[in-house]
Amino acid sequence: MKGFAKLIENSGLQEIIYHNFLKANPLILEPFHAQIWSKPRFGEALVPNFLIRSMDNTYTVVEIERPDIKIMTNAGELSAYTTHAKRQALDFRDWASSNQLYAQQTYKGIARPFCLVVIGLEYELNDMQLRRLQQENESTQGTLKIVGFDWLLKRARSTFDNLIQYGFDNNTFKEVIDVT
Repeated sequence: MKGFAKLIENSGLQEIIYHNFLKANPLILEPFHAQIWSKPRFGEALVPNFLIRSMDNTYTVVEIERPDIKIMTNAGELSAYTTHAKRQALDFRDWASSNQLYAQQTYKGIARPFCLVVIGLEYELNDMQLRRLQQENESTQGTLKIVGFDWLLKRARSTFDNLIQYGFDNNTFKEVIDVT
């Protein structure tokens, strides 16, 4: 985790450096993934940064930018970069929905994937900007979420800490869902 924390504090690095780090460390991107594809092709022209199939067979399209790009303007609006990344993610979602037969040949069961945009650092936002980001995420709940790179780090740390503290009893899980 220290490597990722250090990486996201560096400014001016190219997006591919963050992409490659997440590709090599997919648990940071999604702790409960079944599969993660880096730069999957959605038709001829659409290539998101990642596509995740979670353990429950739901899909998430991930569009990343860089941690040094602002999520919000000073006025509390989404920055142009955030708006562009959001549009890209929604375009990938729409493509998967509009081309289900084709998409499911490669990504079994994909329908209308959830979208995740990772951009900037949330700790740089003031209270008003954080409220506006929360409002934005609530308005797109179930469809799209915009988070900072520090949100990914915080979630990964919490997941790791909880697994260490509480563990995972796979026998109990098997009994609950009747797996033999």
